[in-house]
Amino acid sequence: MAKRKPIKTENLRRKLKARLRSFEKRGLFVPEDVREKIKTGKYQTLKSFERENYKKLYQVSSGEINGKTVSGTQYREYERIEAARKAQETKRQREEAERERREREQERQEREWEEERRRRDEFERQRADKYQEGEMVFDEVQRLIDEYPTDGSKYLKRKLSHEIATYGLDNVIMGLAQAPSDSIKYAQIICYYEDEAPKIQKAMHEFLNIIRGTKETGDEAKETGEVMDRMTDMSAP
Repeated sequence: MAKRKPIKTENLRRKLKARLRSFEKRGLFVPEDVREKIKTGKYQTLKSFERENYKKLYQVSSGEINGKTVSGTQYREYERIEAARKAQETKRQREEAERERREREQERQEREWEEERRRRDEFERQRADKYQEGEMVFDEVQRLIDEYPTDGSKYLKRKLSHEIATYGLDNVIMGLAQAPSDSIKYAQIICYYEDEAPKIQKAMHEFLNIIRGTKETGDEAKETGEVMDRMTDMSAP
């Protein structure tokens, strides 16, 4: 049976030549007889080339380290040491980069936390100022109710007590603080103008809207209307 002839393809030759170039780029000199075998097509595959020549190449080749010529085997050992050193350096650089990244992330989070703390403190400060303003309005409304014991004042006192029981004193005070001038103006109308029921009714609607931020319910509006009707009947001659 005839022996199988080596397969000669340009693709294989390119691969073999590329492998030789990789040796040369690394500073190893490849013997001429190996080059000749490639040209004559002795190797059928890259694997057969590796199997026959890879270790041999190191043995018969030579390299240069810091200006000194050494054997291919010594050069390979030098490559391993250099590769380990570079790998260690790369690892160190990556760890340093990761440490710097974590530090930057920590600094960013700290800046965000500090900014959030400042915003929260500013919000609390503004809320405290607003609450203080609302307390002044609440005290003025109480003063009007006590100083002018009209039917409107009595109804305002009852509604104010209901709002406090429903929403809490703090919420009522903060509601008054949203429109302090209008709150006092409507309270004055309710307490002063005892004989002007429509005007009082409108003022009561607006006053409750300020406290709640919403309009009266249908039942509450009906109740207010009935109170105003009684006040009108009582004031009629």
